Amino acid sequence: MKQFFLFFILVFVAWSSQSHKMPQQEVKIGLKSEDQVMQKVPQKLWTCSMHPQIKAHEKGKCPICFMDLIPLTLNKSLPDNVIELNDFQIKSAKILTYPVLFEHDQKNLNLYGRVKLIPSKVYRITAWVGGRIDHLFVNSVGEKVKAGDPLYKIYSPVLISAQQELIMALSLLKNSKAASSRFLSLETNVRAIRQKLLFLGLTKRDLQKIEKQKSPSPHIVVHAKRSGVVKEVAINEGEYVQEGKPLLLIADMSQLWVEASVYEDDLQTIQGQTRSMIILDSHPKDEILAKLERVDPFVNPQTRSSRAIFLIDNKEGKYHENSFARVQIESHSQKGILIPHSSALFTGQKAVVFVKKGNEFRSTLVRVLEKTQSYYRVLGDLKVGDLVVAEGTFKLDSEFQIQAKDSMMSAKDLSSPYGSRLDFRNQMEKAKDWLSLKKASTSFIDHLSKIRDLYLELQLALAEDSFDESKEIFQDLKEKLFSIPINSLELHEKKVLSLMQKHLKNSLDLAISSLLFKDLRQSFSLWSQWMITLSKHSWLTKDEDLKMVYCPMAFDKKGAFWIQEEEDIMNPYMGTKMQECGEIKKWSKE
Repeated sequence: MKQFFLFFILVFVAWSSQSHKMPQQEVKIGLKSEDQVMQKVPQKLWTCSMHPQIKAHEKGKCPICFMDLIPLTLNKSLPDNVIELNDFQIKSAKILTYPVLFEHDQKNLNLYGRVKLIPSKVYRITAWVGGRIDHLFVNSVGEKVKAGDPLYKIYSPVLISAQQELIMALSLLKNSKAASSRFLSLETNVRAIRQKLLFLGLTKRDLQKIEKQKSPSPHIVVHAKRSGVVKEVAINEGEYVQEGKPLLLIADMSQLWVEASVYEDDLQTIQGQTRSMIILDSHPKDEILAKLERVDPFVNPQTRSSRAIFLIDNKEGKYHENSFARVQIESHSQKGILIPHSSALFTGQKAVVFVKKGNEFRSTLVRVLEKTQSYYRVLGDLKVGDLVVAEGTFKLDSEFQIQAKDSMMSAKDLSSPYGSRLDFRNQMEKAKDWLSLKKASTSFIDHLSKIRDLYLELQLALAEDSFDESKEIFQDLKEKLFSIPINSLELHEKKVLSLMQKHLKNSLDLAISSLLFKDLRQSFSLWSQWMITLSKHSWLTKDEDLKMVYCPMAFDKKGAFWIQEEEDIMNPYMGTKMQECGEIKKWSKE
């Protein structure tokens, strides 16, 4: 009986436990299937058609313009610069792509300039002796003159006296015997007087004529020594002139210059051998082949352009000074990453480009280095063979904006419009493009770290008003900066180093040669900007002991930054007078 009762209890417990497990298992299965169903349902967000940066989880009004929000369906999570389109959307937007190239491309330039006289072929005729101009053989601008033609007739007491000296010296020489002791002295005197007359503007033919005369000529005719066209007449007949007074200006116009303005971003195109053709407004049918003489090694700070000089022949004399000229240049771009013109949406000095991979489109910023005949040469996150959108770019950008993704409207850190062809940024600002492109190698960071060590020594020397020590450190900085082996560096490192050297060279030279603390501290300010910028871009190793400090009183309350190691403020701009002036600032990324 006990055994039966025990068996009955065991059966009851087993049945009871099974009856409790079954519902729990059903609940688990039910929850799991519900999760699977929820995962298949696309998540919905609500956005504004005018302000796509607005994203809400519920339908409502836009907090900016109060328009009704519209649904935004997100099928899957994509980066902020990537969207996905289906085949129908791609076809309806008429999106076409083109592969990224790494090549040269033809680059034609159209420049504008003027015809100018060649300075070395313009000569001014001045009065070699004082006197009276009794007759002008050339008296109007534009007359053609050949070498040897008479220019003017002058009455000059100085020339009459010199002629008389020559005639008397020759007479004494003729009456002297060749064997006498005076003959050699008289012969030397004749040669000296002849040379004197040559220096006074007479020719050898004039001397031959004078030596045949018994008395000096009251007038001397001055002849042209070069051929050309009279450009200026600065004297009238009958006027008295002093020695050195300008009389005539004659220009040899057998060859002319055409001076054209070249914007600084086109200077690289016309270096070396170029084929140039010039068309003058005064002779539009003539296609004049020209030779590039040179490009000035400086840029006009107002126009941001340089002067290119072309040489043209004008033996027939039909071209005129100051005529307007159009210069057409055929050249080739440097080899680099090329994208079609239609692929770039300009947002300042940079441009937005869309890269297609499958059905996904990625927006990326590139910097335009050069415009060629069919492409832009760019710098950016593009590889050879990448497919960039060449048609449908604006439609694609609109879709990026609707989805609140990175587009041309949301691009940041852009400066003056590239279309204006003006770039007022200094070398350090330009270097930031390369600093952001790629990190520096360990070896280059080591070079920069040694420079920073010298900079920290300079900061202390200036804070303690140690003038001689500061100048010695500036000399060491110059040697260290310009001794870095540039050939061993990568492209982005070469660019940064080159810009750094250009930006700091003049201030370094001034600091080394100056006798003023003010010049040393101005140069230190530039160095501080570079040290801080390199540190923020991780081109210098981050040292926790280094502090970025700001002094609002530096440079007549304009303020300035610097880096130091010390815990206590050591102000290099104010020196011992206000050594503790300044406040430590937090480091922030560029």
